[in-house]
Amino acid sequence: MICIISGPSCAGKSTFLKSSTLKLLTETVGSSPCLFPSDIMSYSNNISRDNYYLHYNILRTASISDHSRINSVNSDPYAYSTDKAWDIVRKIPVRKSAVVLVTARSELIQRMSSRDSLEMMLRKLSSYRYPKSYWLSILAQLDLNVLYTSWCNELKNHKIPFTLIDSSSPKYEIVSEARLNAINLNQ
Repeated sequence: MICIISGPSCAGKSTFLKSSTLKLLTETVGSSPCLFPSDIMSYSNNISRDNYYLHYNILRTASISDHSRINSVNSDPYAYSTDKAWDIVRKIPVRKSAVVLVTARSELIQRMSSRDSLEMMLRKLSSYRYPKSYWLSILAQLDLNVLYTSWCNELKNHKIPFTLIDSSSPKYEIVSEARLNAINLNQ
């Protein structure tokens, strides 16, 4: 079983993974390891049958398409097929589920602006400093409603059931798709 914990940078994926709500909403065993896309790329042959959580930043595709070219004709920041790690995960022949952490732009900006360090797991790959200006520049160019809709459609297209969670508070309330479509996440 692969449980994908997803959302934009600073949506609260790492915090959610430590919460008691995790066990209530997912089927993966609580002691399962948490992998990042960089782990998937490094160990793709060794993880195909394991139970694990995937910590997935849904802004990755905008990052891959190069944030300086987001509005160009040839780049689509919402095209998850451009992410090799995601391509590997979706092709692994095991059951998958996802949690999508929903957070409005204003909350993401506040969290990104005050964040200083990376998750411990990512520190081996780069400096300890969180690249806040980089992610803020990507966030500024994207429509969050389109981002979340694109990610949900990607999950549906690959028959991955998902639960939408409001991560703006530690209550982690479930959000319906109808409610997601009705709120303006760009505020």
